Amino acid sequence: MAMKKSTGIILLSLSVVFCIFFFSYNQYQKKWIIREMAKHAEIVKEDVWETNYQGTRGYLELVAKRESYSKIELSHAKTTLLTIEGPRPKGLSSTLDRLGFFPEKTIITDIYYDGQRIGTLKGYHRNMSFYVHFIAFIVLLLISVIMQMVLEITKQKFAKIQLKKRDIKYNKMFSNIGDVIVIIGENGITQYRSDNITRHFGWKTKELEGGHIWDFIHPDDLKFSRETFERFLTHPNKPIRVELRYKCRDGRFKWIQFTGINLFHDPDIKGILGNFHDISEKKQTEKNIKLKNKIQSIQLQLIKKAPTLSTTALLQKFLDEAETLTHSSIGFYHFFNEEDKTISLQAWSTNTMNNMCKIKLPRSHYPIDKAGIWCECAKKRKTVIHNDYNALKHKKGYPENHVPVIREVVVPIFRDNKIVAILGMGNKPVDYTREDAETIEILAELAWETVARKQTEEKINTSEEKFRLAFLTSPDSINLSRLKDGVFLEINEGFSKTTGYTRKEAIGKSSLELNLWKNNKDRKRLAAILKKDGIVENFEAELLTKSGKAISGVISASILFIENEEFILSITRDFTKQRKLERHYLQAQKMESIGTLAGGIAHDFNNILFPILGHSEMLLHDLAGDDLTHKSITAIHASALRAKDLVGQILTFSRQQNDDIKLMKIQPILKEAVKMLRATIPATIEIKQNIAAHCGFIKADPTQIHQMIMNLATNAFHAMETKGGTLTIALTPVEIDEINLPPTLNTPGQYAFLSVKDTGDGISANVAERIFEPFYTTKSKGKGTGLGLSVVHGIVKKFGGTIELNTEPGAGAEFKVYLPLESMEDKASGIISSPAQIPGGSESILLIDDDESIISMETQMLERLGYRVVSRTSSLEALELFKHSHGDFDLIISDLDMPKMPGDALAREFLSVKSDARIILCTGFSNKLTPQTIKKMGIKGMLHKPIILKNLAEKIREVLV
Repeated sequence: MAMKKSTGIILLSLSVVFCIFFFSYNQYQKKWIIREMAKHAEIVKEDVWETNYQGTRGYLELVAKRESYSKIELSHAKTTLLTIEGPRPKGLSSTLDRLGFFPEKTIITDIYYDGQRIGTLKGYHRNMSFYVHFIAFIVLLLISVIMQMVLEITKQKFAKIQLKKRDIKYNKMFSNIGDVIVIIGENGITQYRSDNITRHFGWKTKELEGGHIWDFIHPDDLKFSRETFERFLTHPNKPIRVELRYKCRDGRFKWIQFTGINLFHDPDIKGILGNFHDISEKKQTEKNIKLKNKIQSIQLQLIKKAPTLSTTALLQKFLDEAETLTHSSIGFYHFFNEEDKTISLQAWSTNTMNNMCKIKLPRSHYPIDKAGIWCECAKKRKTVIHNDYNALKHKKGYPENHVPVIREVVVPIFRDNKIVAILGMGNKPVDYTREDAETIEILAELAWETVARKQTEEKINTSEEKFRLAFLTSPDSINLSRLKDGVFLEINEGFSKTTGYTRKEAIGKSSLELNLWKNNKDRKRLAAILKKDGIVENFEAELLTKSGKAISGVISASILFIENEEFILSITRDFTKQRKLERHYLQAQKMESIGTLAGGIAHDFNNILFPILGHSEMLLHDLAGDDLTHKSITAIHASALRAKDLVGQILTFSRQQNDDIKLMKIQPILKEAVKMLRATIPATIEIKQNIAAHCGFIKADPTQIHQMIMNLATNAFHAMETKGGTLTIALTPVEIDEINLPPTLNTPGQYAFLSVKDTGDGISANVAERIFEPFYTTKSKGKGTGLGLSVVHGIVKKFGGTIELNTEPGAGAEFKVYLPLESMEDKASGIISSPAQIPGGSESILLIDDDESIISMETQMLERLGYRVVSRTSSLEALELFKHSHGDFDLIISDLDMPKMPGDALAREFLSVKSDARIILCTGFSNKLTPQTIKKMGIKGMLHKPIILKNLAEKIREVLV
């Protein structure tokens, strides 16, 4: 701005000077040309007198060329004697001449000889000096402008350097100050702001350079802030403090307290020095307090008016107040019956009734399906906000004469986890926010409390039970008792539901007389805290019901003074279900950890077991049947096979065994298991079955499902082995919704429900907690390994189900298994292989395993079958060998769990060297590899450790053929 002002003054001054100079010079030149023409007339008069026009012509041509004449004429008595044409302008001069930059002036001089006029000399003169002067003016003007620009740029650079030095100085001064420090110039531009503005408002200092302070002020505060700025300018040295909203980088506005002082006279400041103090939390607290006070005021007004108003009129008054508080123009309140899924209109606000909604409803009680989109809150069971009602695609519209809805907030009101009412506000001038929704939620609760209180008062007035006021409808157990003796004076329905004692049984008796405390020490601790502090919150204790059942309770209580006597108001919430869920969760975590540990142990045990099986099998082939050691080797091999089965059970428990999962029905396997049980279980145990034929398909491994059923049935048999009893096996499809969903299931839906129940002695609580842990058993030595039920637990969890135990000492036990049903057709099919001779071959095999004992044993097995074997214990060495000699090997057999490079990664490297390489992977277990995934990788086969010689031989021939 300063540069433009100074440059304009210079240009104006130069223009005035040039005009004065040009005018003066033009006048001077005109006089000079006239004098010169008179001289020329004096010179040529002799030649004219003597009619020597040739000499005259030569002279006049020289004059025309030298003095810029376009034409000179010599005439006498109106007769032109001689015409001389001057030179024409060239180049830029020619263009300027055509444009009229060189105006011609006519000079006429009479020629006298001895006092006698003998002719007239007329010249047409071009003023070429204007061009020269104009160019000079332009050059001078450009030089002046350039010099001025250089001066201004120099001044700006110097000013920036000074500002940078000042910013560094200020940053050092203000580095430890929590508030943002600013300096604002007289034009409203922020000249300085401390670096901590980034922490408070998100702005980087470079983003604010040259910006006006007004660009960051909330629009509603803009007028006020400009007025305040003028106050700063007119009141130097006077501190001024204001509150306004400042814009953050993310678009939000924060409340700040700006305290500043006019220091334009200070050469180091030259502006308004001030600080931004964040008062957002203070403003929010003030807002919350105002809202709370307003709501309390509404509540007090309604309480005062309640005795004289009906429930509908009371709600209408409430809706009127709520409209004012939320700046809305529509308000409605509906009662909601969740069981019948019906709604009944209870009240509209006065504004809605009188001014906006002229519709006549034929009925005010109708199903929820007939309601508009505002009832979406009941379907979603949460508050809904519609800020663009017309844009909603699934709205049903509204009846004729209904008020147009622009935006709305609708809140469901819950009691006992059921929706009891719906409150809605609509048509606020601007969009509803989450803060508005929270306010309306508070109002909705207040509305219900108002209605409930009114209805309660009406009930009290009719029943004359004035004392039972606040806690009658609470689901929690609430009671009023005397402090000195603990005698109950009043209880609510929640107390009866929780403890099982009716009001008649409880009133007049103490908790000790009713035997409510499982541990009397808890009662004494509660009483001690109450006497000391006068209040107890969230006190946890075990309580007993009338039937003797233990429940977990969380107690809050306080001492009340009624007519100078101390009483205890106590509220107890039943947390038994939550505690049960916690135990289920902890048990699931424990089982998961044990499963992981068991899986790791089983994997290592597989590697130990593999050489024992392989060597014993080879020895049995080498020894004659009558050899003395054949019997011992046979026993070793049989024990190894049993150990192999045990490892399989451990892997099943840990859910790490590779499965043959297919769509299957449980009924055939269940019936087969029952037949087997009838043949093995003594006649003292009766077997009952209830197997539903219409129970659908599950996705599982048939072998493991059979194992699960046999383990459960065997466990039941052991429970009734000495006394006999009844074993009941039942299968039926069930539909489980969210309400009846067992704690250990995540998804509601259709399940196959399998029940295995015995009439034995039952299981104690401490044993039931550990029943699914591996190797945990209460049976005598030789009766079991302790893996049966842990394996069942692993199988059930693996196939997406859950298992529960219902038991009480002396009442038998029931294991309940839930497995998810599939809707697809049964496509499962089984393939039974027939026995065959162990096949061999003569091909070359590259064998890879990191265990030396396994490498040695497998090499012997393969060489016995006729193969040529090259072995490596390092995957990297094997890869290097294959790269140089891949043509030498017909087959690669590799362990999956290899150090440095696992078997699947090694297989990819082999296939990149030779795309048709034939590879077999061996593994104890794998969560990521299945027959489908290895086929996609190009791997030809997979074997599970420990490997039997026959299985190895058949897989090799299968891959090589």
